[in-house]
Amino acid sequence: MKNLVRPVFIGGCERSGTTFLADMIGKFDRSLVVPESQFIADVLGRRDDFSNIGEIKSYLAHSFRFKVWDVDISLVDIADDSLNTVDNLRILFNQIVKAYAEKVNVLEFDVWVDHTPSNTWYSASLIELYPDANFIHIVRDGRAVCNSVLKLDWGPNTVTEAATWWAGRLSLGLLSEVYLGERCIRLHYESIIVSTHDTIVQLLDFLNMSNSFESEQNGFTLPSYTSNQHKLVGSKPQPARIDGWRREMSEESIGIFEKSTFEMLPMLGYEKVGIRPDDKSLLLEYCFIRPILFMKNVIRNKLRKSRIL
Repeated sequence: MKNLVRPVFIGGCERSGTTFLADMIGKFDRSLVVPESQFIADVLGRRDDFSNIGEIKSYLAHSFRFKVWDVDISLVDIADDSLNTVDNLRILFNQIVKAYAEKVNVLEFDVWVDHTPSNTWYSASLIELYPDANFIHIVRDGRAVCNSVLKLDWGPNTVTEAATWWAGRLSLGLLSEVYLGERCIRLHYESIIVSTHDTIVQLLDFLNMSNSFESEQNGFTLPSYTSNQHKLVGSKPQPARIDGWRREMSEESIGIFEKSTFEMLPMLGYEKVGIRPDDKSLLLEYCFIRPILFMKNVIRNKLRKSRIL
């Protein structure tokens, strides 16, 4: 296997299409898509707690975030694990990627793709770790994100919470774009779906990759515990789903989301369509719907974590 040339970090608000985009890039020749790697940010965020690489490996051995990779950390070795340095961390993570590649029988690749949504939150640390990395910030209409995430067993519980949640994560992504400069591009989920060919051409140019693209092959095999929430990964783009939120959200919910995010939607090119919510709708969400859904999601989150462990 050739040297691991560089990573591609895809980030953005959850439910914006990070995994869908990773699967698309995984169809490019000589690319490897790895599972989400929140454990990298976990380690970078608490580097001062570790005195050597061996302690980091011990931490990863007990990390449920690392467990989904199904890689035996005890078999991942580097020549000098005595110092917790940026260079040694890079070698450690590269060796983990190599072990995963061997597990999924990918023998040669020039880029590896990490689609952890929080990559844009930690871009300063990631670009220090991998100065040659490329970053992609994917943006999706916040109303579609809201409609999607409220159906899941994690995340915000109400439209108001989802609006604040989306706006905060989007803001971190926009700051990441500024910080990274030419190392980062922004893609809109809707444009990827509608103009797939143009997106492929843009990505090939940005990533400096060959023009070999196999649309029928699998770009990424999902971990079993996330397969239910990524049912469209691997399928062809479906333009009809872009505006699914218009059919599934009530006018009041759309109005609450638009009111809660001020002018963020039109500044990103998304037209406001909802009615202005009245005080009664807001009061109902805050006083009755939110507490019920909060307790429901507490139970769901415990069940979800038990499935991972």
